[in-house]
Amino acid sequence: MQFVKDTFESVAKFLKSEDIEIALAVAFWGGDAMKRLGIAEWKAKNVRMICNATSGACNPLALNELRSHIGSNLRTNPNLHAKVYWTPSTLVITSANASASSLSLEGEEVKGNIEAGIVSTDHLLLTEVKQWFDELYDSHKTVEVDKNIIKKALAPAGSRGGPRSNRAFRSWGSGLSEPPEPAPLPAAKDASQAPAPQETNRKQSALIPKSSAHETHHRFVTKVNHLRSAKARIFSANC
Repeated sequence: MQFVKDTFESVAKFLKSEDIEIALAVAFWGGDAMKRLGIAEWKAKNVRMICNATSGACNPLALNELRSHIGSNLRTNPNLHAKVYWTPSTLVITSANASASSLSLEGEEVKGNIEAGIVSTDHLLLTEVKQWFDELYDSHKTVEVDKNIIKKALAPAGSRGGPRSNRAFRSWGSGLSEPPEPAPLPAAKDASQAPAPQETNRKQSALIPKSSAHETHHRFVTKVNHLRSAKARIFSANC
């Protein structure tokens, strides 16, 4: 077992060299993950991934690109927070997510994060981690990342990084963006301060001049009379 500080360099190196199988349980994915991990150069015949697509910390464009490479083998679990990179010969468990700053909440706010992890080739540990991954991959809570999941990734509610991440993702995803929701109306600070409906109606009525109210009523009555006369004429003609 070996301690590593430059996690991405170690991960990218052994993933590119794998010919048989790759299994990743990495919660959060940034827009630069494909390039940094060299996914276009992977040779493994079987690649499976689990992420946390609706966490608010996955770039929808990254999810789209992952789907184009591995299709239905890209899955999501809403409880995943692990960062595990596995092949039959090498394992990396790290604090680093798949992005430039090792956090998929990309931008100035996360620059300078200190990440670290361990690399192991121990057969027993590799077997245990693979069993854990397979169970998680087949869990009823783990589902395929489809177009509907990616839409949810744009606007998760009350999840990690939600509004902050969405602002960045909306600026990146031209074909995926949706209009922002309207801001909620301000609520009364105290229930006692909110005027009762009848009181509000009386106040509004008091603001209307009596002459104006009388003219409005007169116009309404006149219009109703005209309609009645027209109906009477139509009825007479039909008779």
